Amino acid sequence: LTYDEDNTLIGSSIVAWCHFSRESISEDNHEWRERDMAQDEYTVERVIDRAQLSSDQSYVYTLVLLVQINGEDPRSYTVKNVPRKALSFSHNNYQSDIFIKGVFRHEMMIPDEMFPEAWKNVL
Repeated sequence: LTYDEDNTLIGSSIVAWCHFSRESISEDNHEWRERDMAQDEYTVERVIDRAQLSSDQSYVYTLVLLVQINGEDPRSYTVKNVPRKALSFSHNNYQSDIFIKGVFRHEMMIPDEMFPEAWKNVL
């Protein structure tokens, strides 16, 4: 388990991704550079450390990324000083709230009068 920058607990139902340039992956213990930001996404295997920057109160992270290139076996790479803007989060498959069994679900009853007449003629 780990925490995001507003101290919200991130549990096992959440997967973290790092937007990291494929060209930057050459050695372990890589130091993050602004040019490393890219559309490629790699799974965050583990968060090793989180440090707060004194300049703007934001956080940077030391991460272990799971990387698979050209069909090779996945390999772990450590990347230091990754900014929060390089991370994205999503639910693991079938782990979001809509899959919780036994929760209360109810049809939304919206009166027809709430919709404009122009919308009512569309099938």
